[in-house]
Amino acid sequence: LLFLEMVFFGIALTSVLNSVITFILLQFPKHKSAGLTAFVATLNGGALIAPYFIKFFTEFHGQDAAPLFLIALTFFAIVYTHRKMYDPPFPKHLQHLRHGSILWKELHYRLGLYLIAMIAYGMIEGAFSHWGFEWISIQIKESVALEVISIFWVFTIISQFLITIPIYFFSEKKVFYTLTGILFIGLYFFYAQTHLFGLILGLAIGGLGCSGIFPLLIGMVEKEIASITHAESRLPYIESAVALMIGAYVLGSGVNDIWIIFEKTVGRSLKFNQNIGLIQIIVLVVIGVGLTISAPKQSKT
Repeated sequence: LLFLEMVFFGIALTSVLNSVITFILLQFPKHKSAGLTAFVATLNGGALIAPYFIKFFTEFHGQDAAPLFLIALTFFAIVYTHRKMYDPPFPKHLQHLRHGSILWKELHYRLGLYLIAMIAYGMIEGAFSHWGFEWISIQIKESVALEVISIFWVFTIISQFLITIPIYFFSEKKVFYTLTGILFIGLYFFYAQTHLFGLILGLAIGGLGCSGIFPLLIGMVEKEIASITHAESRLPYIESAVALMIGAYVLGSGVNDIWIIFEKTVGRSLKFNQNIGLIQIIVLVVIGVGLTISAPKQSKT
């Protein structure tokens, strides 16, 4: 039952993420990356404060009330969204575009490269969040790692809010290049540290580097879609592309979990291969640079 519960929760969560991201892309095309970054920051912020939310209810012996409160809040959000927002109009004669492999036929290998880049990013993020915990546990101790690893997420969230400003005013690809450079420095620096201050600083740099990659990659895909579609037929392309990009991110992040479980199962000492992490960043940079340089011009329709 618990497994089925997690399956249904995963389906519901990804569906909501897909819907919100698609809405942002359609409603705010000129500032989509800034909007997506703010959305992801809010989402991560909610996940970060969730334990404190549960603790608040526990302190007042209201554990049973917490689920009811969340259900009521979710219902309010659904009603509010239904009343304030709307589904973009979609012509009936184009309904067939929602089905089939038309997205692959139009974008060809470029969509595949975006998916590879997103998988690489998911693995890079795990190099700090998953493997970072193991590295700190080895260098200091596990109890310290439990407390310190949250610094990575704190700096990621803070940076996501702050980075919406340069994303809003400057070229998205320049911000992307800058963040991947910071990621390279952060990963190399973090795994060279053995003292607590250096480890914390490495996590902070990594959080800054990871702050905008996810929304920027999705924004880059949307630009590709806009160049091959008309406005009235854009919705199914975006829906499919966003779903694939979310799946690629989850796959990349999941690789780290499987890797760690495998290492523990065979009894090997847990140690992240820094060279693999740096190669992942290089792959992300090469694909990102190649796609942005060769990106087609956006259609005006």
